[in-house]
Amino acid sequence: QNHHMLDFEVPEFQNIQLRAIAIDMDNPKWVGIAIINIKLINWNDELPMFESDVQTVSFDETEGAGFYVATVVAKDRDVDDKVEHSLMGNAVNYLRIDKDTGEIFVTEDEAFNYHRQNELFVQIRADDTLGEPYNTNTTQLVIQLRDINNTPPTLRLPRITPSVEENVPDGFVIPTQLDATDPDTTAELRFEIDWETSYATKQGRNTDPKEFINCIEIVTIYPNINDKGNAIGRVVVREIREHVTIDYEMFEVLYLTVRVRDLNTVIGDDYDISTFTITIIDMNDNPPLWVEGTLTQEFRVREVAASGVVIGSVLATDIDGPLYNQVRYTITPRLDTPEDLVEIDFNTGQISVKLHQAIDADEPPRQHLYYTVIASDKCDLLTVTECPPDPNYFDTPGEITIHITDTNNKVPQVQEDKFDATVYIYEGADDGERVVQIYASDLDRDEIYHKVSYQINYAINSRLRDFFEIDLETGLVYVNNTAGELLDRDGDEPTHRIFFNVIDNFYGEGDGNRNQDETQVLVVLLDINDNYPELPETIPWSISESLVQGERVEPEIFAPDRDEPGTDNSRVAYAVTGLALTDRDITAPHLFNMITIEKDRGIDQTGQLEAAMDLRGYWGTYEIDIQAYDHGVPQRISNQKYPLVIRPYNFHDPVFVFPQPGSTIRLAKERAVVNGILATVDGEFLDRIVATDEDGLEAGLVTFSIAGNDEASRYFDVLNDGVNSGALTITQLFPEDFREFQDSGLIPMKACHTICTTYTYCDDSCYGRWN
Repeated sequence: QNHHMLDFEVPEFQNIQLRAIAIDMDNPKWVGIAIINIKLINWNDELPMFESDVQTVSFDETEGAGFYVATVVAKDRDVDDKVEHSLMGNAVNYLRIDKDTGEIFVTEDEAFNYHRQNELFVQIRADDTLGEPYNTNTTQLVIQLRDINNTPPTLRLPRITPSVEENVPDGFVIPTQLDATDPDTTAELRFEIDWETSYATKQGRNTDPKEFINCIEIVTIYPNINDKGNAIGRVVVREIREHVTIDYEMFEVLYLTVRVRDLNTVIGDDYDISTFTITIIDMNDNPPLWVEGTLTQEFRVREVAASGVVIGSVLATDIDGPLYNQVRYTITPRLDTPEDLVEIDFNTGQISVKLHQAIDADEPPRQHLYYTVIASDKCDLLTVTECPPDPNYFDTPGEITIHITDTNNKVPQVQEDKFDATVYIYEGADDGERVVQIYASDLDRDEIYHKVSYQINYAINSRLRDFFEIDLETGLVYVNNTAGELLDRDGDEPTHRIFFNVIDNFYGEGDGNRNQDETQVLVVLLDINDNYPELPETIPWSISESLVQGERVEPEIFAPDRDEPGTDNSRVAYAVTGLALTDRDITAPHLFNMITIEKDRGIDQTGQLEAAMDLRGYWGTYEIDIQAYDHGVPQRISNQKYPLVIRPYNFHDPVFVFPQPGSTIRLAKERAVVNGILATVDGEFLDRIVATDEDGLEAGLVTFSIAGNDEASRYFDVLNDGVNSGALTITQLFPEDFREFQDSGLIPMKACHTICTTYTYCDDSCYGRWN
C-alpha cells in the first residue's frame, strides 16, 4: 500500500515474511495458512548527502602545499554504496581532495593572496558507485583567507625637493608631505629617521653629524584613525641646541634617510626606505662651482642621433641657499663646431641632441664637437616670477669636448662607372681567370664601417657557386670551377648573370649594423670550338639497285654541332671516306658522293648521298664510312660507320632449263602416284623442273606453277622444294580412258620470281617477270 516503506536501508525490510490465510466461505472452520518470504533487492535510490550545503573554513593566505584545508564528505544511505569526491572548476589548480575521505589539501605554494581575492568558493561533487542509475550531489566550500601582515609598506616622497630657510623656529612645519601605504589590514605605520645613514653637505662636503642630528622630526599622522595602513609624514623642524635649529652656515642640503615601518609585520620586510632631501635657503654670495670631473668626463654622442637623445650632463654647485644657488646652464659652440647640434637643459645641465639626426661624423670627417658651458646663479625671470632682493650673480664658464661615435649609416655605393655591366670570357675558362672587378665606396668615417666587402649572391642562382668566386676584399671576380665542370656556352647556359652584394662592416663590428648595395654583371660566354659534330647512331639507308647516277638517297644525314650557331665552329660539312661490301666477294667501286646541303649562315647543314654511278649489279650490304667536320679551329671531325643495303632489282626474266619450251613429256600412267615422283614411259624418273635467273638474291629466286587448261590444273602441280627447281606431281590419278591432255598433250607451266608473289622486296620500279 506504501512502496516508500520498502527501504532496503532499513534492516527490518530487507527480508519480509507474510502469513497468508485462506478461509472457506461456506465452512469457516476450514482454514489454510501459507508463509510468504520476500527478499528485498538493494537499489541505488539514495543520493550522496553532504552534512551541509555550505561549509566555511578560514586559514592564512600564506599557507602552502600540503596544508590541510577541510574535510567535506558525503554519505549515501544505500547499503554497500561507496561515495567518491572530486573538485569542480579551477579549484583543481591549487587544491586536491581525497576521493574517499573528502580531505582537502593545498597543492601549490603561494596560491593565495588576500589582497587579490580574500574569499574563494569551491564546488565539491560527490558520486555514488553502487550502480545505475548513478547519483550525484554537490556542495560548496567557502574559503575565507586571513590576511597575514606580509606586505612591506610603500613610501612615497614628494616629487619636488622641499626647502627651508635657515633659523626657522622649533616646531616649524616644512611645507612638504611624505606618504606611506600598506595594504595589510593589520598594518600600523610609523615614520622615523635613520640618523646613522643621514647626512648633510656644505659646499659639497659632508657636515659633522652633530650639526644636524635631530634637527628634523617626521610626525606620523593618520588621516583616518581607524586605518593605520595609510599615513602621512609631517616634516617638523626641531632645536638641536638651545635656540639653534637649522643653520645654513653649517650645511645647505640635508639628506635624510626616511624609513616607514609597519609595527605589525609578521612575515618579510617591515619597512620601506628612501632618501629625503631638504634644501636650506641662503643669500647669494658664492659663485657656482663645477663639480670635480664634470667637465673632463667623457661625453659621447652617436652620429645622426635623434632629437632629445641625452648625451650627458654637467653639474655645478653653489653653496648659497636656494634663493641664490639655483645654477642655470647655457652652451655655445667653439672652434669649427656647427650651431644648433646640441642643447643644454637650462636648469639641470643635461646635454641632449637638438637638431634631429644633424650630427654627422662623415661629411666632412669629424671626430669631436667643442663647446663652452656656463653655469650661472643669475635670477632668470623666464623661470621665476620674482627674483630675490640681492641682484648680484656669478657666471662660471667651462669647456667640454663631445666625441662623435661613428655609426654605420652610410650605404655602400657601387661605382658602376668603373666596370662593365656586360663582360665577355671564353667558355672553358680555367680557375683563376679574371672576369671583372667590382668597385664600391662608403662615406662612413671609421674604417670598420667604410671598408667594403664583396659577395656573390648565390641565393638567387646557386649555379653561380659552381663557376664564379669573388675576392671578399678587392671585389675581383674570377673563375672557380668547383663542381668539376667548366663554363659551357653550348649547353643551357650561354650567359650567366651574377648578382653581387656590396656590404660594409662585414663582420658586424661596432654597432653591428651592416648596409649593403646590390649590382649585377652579365657574363657572356664566347665560343671555342670544343664540340664535335654529333653523327646519328643509325641511319636506315636501304636503296634499290635500280638507282642511277645523280639520284640522291633518302634520308638526309644531320650531325648537329653545339658550338655557336652561324659560325665556323658549328658549320658542318659531310664526306664519304670509305665503302666496303660485306656480303659479296667483289670490289666495290666509288658508288656514292656526299653532297653537303648548304643552309643560311651554315646553321643546321645536312648531307645527302648521291649515286656516283648506276648501281645495277652492285646489290648487297655495304659498310659506308661517313665523316662530319666543322670549319672551326681546331677543326673537330666525327666519323661513323653505317650499314647501307642495295636491294636487288628484278631486271631479268626466268629461263627454263628443263623442260625446254615446246618439249613433249610422256609419262608412264601405271607408275603414276599422287604426290609422288613421276616416271616417263621409258622407265626413268622425270627430271626436276629447273629454271635460271640472272638477278641477284631474292630477285633471282624462281618458283613454278601450272598455267595450262582446266584439266592440267586439276591433275598437275609443281612442288617448289628446291632453289630455282621443283618437282612435277599429280594431284589425282588419271581416268582409265585418259590418254593425253588436250592441247596436244602438253602440260603448260610457268616460272616466276618469288618476289612477284610476295612483293616483300619490291619497290615502285619492281615488277614480276615470268615464262
